[in-house]
Amino acid sequence: MSAALRNRSVDLAPLVSRVVILDAHLHGARLLGDVVKQLGSREVVIETDRDLAMETVRSIEPTLIFTEMTAGLDGLAFVRTLRRSTLGCRQAPVIMLAAEPTASRIRQARDAGVHEFVRKPYTSAEIIRRIEGFILRPRGWLENRHYVGPDRRRFSAESFHTPKRRRSDQSGGVARLQIAI
Repeated sequence: MSAALRNRSVDLAPLVSRVVILDAHLHGARLLGDVVKQLGSREVVIETDRDLAMETVRSIEPTLIFTEMTAGLDGLAFVRTLRRSTLGCRQAPVIMLAAEPTASRIRQARDAGVHEFVRKPYTSAEIIRRIEGFILRPRGWLENRHYVGPDRRRFSAESFHTPKRRRSDQSGGVARLQIAI
């Protein structure tokens, strides 16, 4: 067992009980599956086809999903379909994996409803850190005409103190401006 697995500060088993991995590279998906099994996963299903992955998601209702941002798989379309579905697992955390992330790809993943974005190659410590992030810093859920997914505002937690800029962030719903003299 690696040092990263021994030094976990949070029990991750409930979040990784049923995991779906959508990846065109079977070998890499199996290695990722081994990592989540060591975290306490009871069921890991690996799919290499987007349509089969959606059927698997319907049948097992995963608690965590990993998907690759490969042109052949189109993980972004998979996440958009999942988020706009009526499935019980549509709010499950999704981690997007990519070999060549660019700022535009990261924005596309965020706008599709992905929780986290991980660059390949990754370490088991990186995967564990991202999963712990879901537990330690949960995000709200947003649904509107243009976006369905986790709150994209990175610092929307109560522990992050900044001036509130949105009326909805203000207590009482009324925005007040304070001017320093």
